Amino acid sequence: MVAVILWVAWPWLQPQLERAIYAARLAARPAPTALPVPVQGVAARALRDTWHGARSGGRKHEGIDIFAPRGRQVLSATEGIVSRVGTNSLGGKVVWVMGPGRQMHYYAHLDGYAAIRAGDIVAPGTVLGYVGTTGNARGTPPHLHYGIYAAGGAINPYPLLKAPAAAGAPRR
Repeated sequence: MVAVILWVAWPWLQPQLERAIYAARLAARPAPTALPVPVQGVAARALRDTWHGARSGGRKHEGIDIFAPRGRQVLSATEGIVSRVGTNSLGGKVVWVMGPGRQMHYYAHLDGYAAIRAGDIVAPGTVLGYVGTTGNARGTPPHLHYGIYAAGGAINPYPLLKAPAAAGAPRR
């Protein structure tokens, strides 16, 4: 009886099992020490460190703002699993990707999403969405808010994006 249930359920179970195995392998890998800029056509030399800049309500900026024309492609900086595609009040349209070392990569203020959904496995350079001004970025120049969160909290992406290995990383 169990064999029949497994046989019938296998088309649904197999991708779930493969995703779980991939997630475990991904989590066990070390976090990256260098990352490519996650906006198509923006060079690392054009970045400015906006980490911990003052924000409304006494908050500190937990990421880096990468300015680019509205609609420019936002690319996954790492391989990983899309954990959430949705909206929130500060980030507007956002995408979360779990990458190596269980780091969560946060892409916010998107103008729109690419053809992705939660559970998708992505490679570095996969299009996640498009630069915009959603959420609390309304009235500002179009940009991507890119944040990285580890077990101990937010970490500054700027040094990783400026690291030498990231500058020469290939882009599609």
